[in-house]
This record gives sequence, C-alpha cells and structure tokens, in this order.
Amino acid sequence: MRPVEGRGAEADLRQFSIAFVERLLAMSKEAVKRHSPDTLYLGTRLMNDDYFQAWINRLSARYCDVVSYNLYPLGFERFKPNGLPDVPVLITESTVGHGTRGTFGSITNPGVEPGARNRALSRQLESAFSHPQILGIHHFKFTDQVLTGRWDGENYGFGLVDITDMPYRDFLETNRATSEQLYSFRNGAGVFLNLP
Repeated sequence: MRPVEGRGAEADLRQFSIAFVERLLAMSKEAVKRHSPDTLYLGTRLMNDDYFQAWINRLSARYCDVVSYNLYPLGFERFKPNGLPDVPVLITESTVGHGTRGTFGSITNPGVEPGARNRALSRQLESAFSHPQILGIHHFKFTDQVLTGRWDGENYGFGLVDITDMPYRDFLETNRATSEQLYSFRNGAGVFLNLP
C-alpha cells in the first residue's frame, strides 16, 4: 500500500485500526467459545507498546476473559495499563535473566552476584502475586538461547536450563518454592519466601 497522506488520514487510520482489532477479537472469541465453550479466551498477547494504548486495552477487556501481556519488569507494583479496567490479567511472557554461563544478552539481568537471579525472581513473583489483577506469570523460556543467537541475533540467558540442558537448580528451586506459596500468600495466610 502507498503511504496515506493528507488531512484526516491519521483519524481515518485510527478508526480503521479500532474496527479491525475489534473485529479480530470478536471473531476469535466467538470461534473459541463455539468450539470450546468452557475455555477462557485470552485474546492476543499484548506487547510493550500496547500497554500505553487505551483503546486496545479497553477492547481487550471487553472481549477477553483474561487480558494477556508480554512484559519484562522485575516488579509489577506500577502495573496499570492505560485505559484497562479492573479485569483479570495474565503475564504470558516474562523472565529473569542471567549472565553467568556465557550469554551476552542482558534483558532483565539482575547481575552476576551469587543469588542475584534467585532474589530477583522471588521479588518479581511476589510483586505479581501481590497485584490484585494478575492471575499468573509465565516464565520465558525453557532453555537459554545459543551464543550465536536465534534468527534475529537474540542470545539471552534466561532459561530454566542452559543450552546443554543442564538445569539451573537453585533457580528452579526458587521458582518452585515461591510458586508453592501462591495461594496462601494471596489469601493473606502466608509469608513470602525471603532469600538472603
């Protein structure tokens, strides 16, 4: 398509985008509910820029049973997407990285000090569990990325195992221990894991 120019183009494109996204969400929800009526519709996984778009957050809240975001903060205390009403949220992609086994990417890397990754994970999960809208958080990803990088060069160390399938046992133990406390913590009966 050629670039759209002239007065009114921006407003027209915004109106088209809203209509397009609303139709996509409505059709997708209808298909999910028709074929699996007891399944929650999670919508699309909204990305960082979507967090600031009130119109897309409102539409997602209107059609999704749970609104999904891919976000990578180490804490969710300030999590409040622009325009999102009080609806359930799932963090469908997040992580705590490391730089301890030869990878160069630094996304959410709390440093190489012993125990830093475990403390950061514990803090991330505690802040997610404390947020009244967040139902859960998915760790990305199972393995570290290879040193030479994936197709776009991304080579982060944020796996549960390294590229030779050696588990990060202390990290897995922190993940397990904090996750086991989810229900008692959310119900106010538990004290969250405090790591040194």
